Amino acid sequence: MIVNYLPSFIRDLKALKKTPIYAILKQTAFEAIPAYSSIDQIPDLKKSKDTIRHIAFESATIALASSLKTIL
Repeated sequence: MIVNYLPSFIRDLKALKKTPIYAILKQTAFEAIPAYSSIDQIPDLKKSKDTIRHIAFESATIALASSLKTIL
């Protein structure tokens, strides 16, 4: 799956570098999510709106927008 990252996502992720959740978010965003062939295959993905879905972690959330390209 093609994944594009918003600059705000990269900035927010960098701000979490010294937190325990950083490694989980980084692995999920840059390895796990791109490995799927479609957004519908991602487990634990909850629907927020028609085109936006999210994965909730204990202290963070990754939002995915479904279109021709997926943007975090």
